[in-house]
Amino acid sequence: MANFAKNKLGVKSDKLGIEKLRSTQDDILIETISEKIKEVLEIRYKSDPKRYKNADNVIPELNAALRAVHFTNLLEMYVMMGDTEKFLDGATAFELTETTNGYRILNLDNVAHKISLWSIDGIEKELSDQDKIQRIKIEYIRKHLNEFELN
Repeated sequence: MANFAKNKLGVKSDKLGIEKLRSTQDDILIETISEKIKEVLEIRYKSDPKRYKNADNVIPELNAALRAVHFTNLLEMYVMMGDTEKFLDGATAFELTETTNGYRILNLDNVAHKISLWSIDGIEKELSDQDKIQRIKIEYIRKHLNEFELN
């Protein structure tokens, strides 16, 4: 919550380094990374708005692991709200590619395949066990901590 308040006030939160990642409990690890990604996107955008046009244009500068967390979380939010079709219809080619790649990075190839088929029922079925999906993400993050460091 403190980092959320800092972000809203335009104050940069602490670095998300290896030790911070190691000590962050599993139940808040993905959320912690996601919030830091949002902060980094906003800060980079605000540092050069003419170059980026909007915060989404900063995303390609993130590494593949960070993009995987960002885009898979985005799709999962839409699925949980019952708006899978809205995500698929509104996503750019870049967003769809990154989302598909994100699930492949996490070795969730079935989800990636369902996205490529635009199978709404298939996507929703594959993502229905969110506890399992979150465990897989956490396991990936724990094995690749250095890829999730953010200033």
